[in-house]
Amino acid sequence: METIINYFDHIFMALPPTAEVQKAKNELLSMAEDRYHELKENGKSENEAVGTVIEEFGNIDELAADLGVDFETTNLENEHFFSRKDVETFLDTYERADRQLGLGIFLLALSPFLLIILGLLNSGVRPIVSPAVIGCVGVPFLLLFVAVGLCLIIFSSYSRKHFRYMEKEIFRMDYSTAVYVQEEYKKQQSSFVLRVMLAMVLLIVSVIPLIMMGIFYWTIPLIVRGIAVDTFMILAGIGLFSFIRAGMSQKRFKILRQTERFSVKVKEKRINRMQKREKRKNQNL
Repeated sequence: METIINYFDHIFMALPPTAEVQKAKNELLSMAEDRYHELKENGKSENEAVGTVIEEFGNIDELAADLGVDFETTNLENEHFFSRKDVETFLDTYERADRQLGLGIFLLALSPFLLIILGLLNSGVRPIVSPAVIGCVGVPFLLLFVAVGLCLIIFSSYSRKHFRYMEKEIFRMDYSTAVYVQEEYKKQQSSFVLRVMLAMVLLIVSVIPLIMMGIFYWTIPLIVRGIAVDTFMILAGIGLFSFIRAGMSQKRFKILRQTERFSVKVKEKRINRMQKREKRKNQNL
């Protein structure tokens, strides 16, 4: 039944969100649900019942005609059509961009790693390394990681540029593509949970070296203190990387499914505000 609901959600997405259209959608969905249960009672399988209901209730053009809506003239301005190939390209692009963003932040978090170790080796009564080593090795290491991290973050943002319009403009897709999106969304839910759990565990465990260092601060060598700090940075960095990957994976499916702050209603309000501002601007001119 969920497949039928998704079917109606996506085909009605192309029609204007008026009270009449919403009423017709609810009525048709109720009829489809009754027909679905009737077919199930008659011994049809889940797939057969869903396929029969979708076939009997036709496509968007037939529904628009029954509602008295001219589909060709009611497409909202700035609306785009998204094909299966577009969806696959979008997911691949955002997957790479998410990895780049997570890795960039991880490198920024890890950038002081060597500088801390060298700084501790330079302290104490008998320094192991000289300030020159810190300047020639530690500082370039820091700057290199910062530069690479920032480049990855910037490139991550730039690689999404082609699909930025999807966050603000309305788009639609055919039923088979919508089903594909829904299936991919369900697949990534398990990896989302695992990434969040891994991130939480690592962020919690990363604090343990700092706690131990605080307890035994005066009884452990300086180098051990540095290792404790660096261990915290590494574990916390990996935790942030996993958390970012999880959060961004949710965001890209919110964009594709047009839910929450990327929903059609939110986009319509934004478009209407822009049109009103443009209209007032033209009137003032």
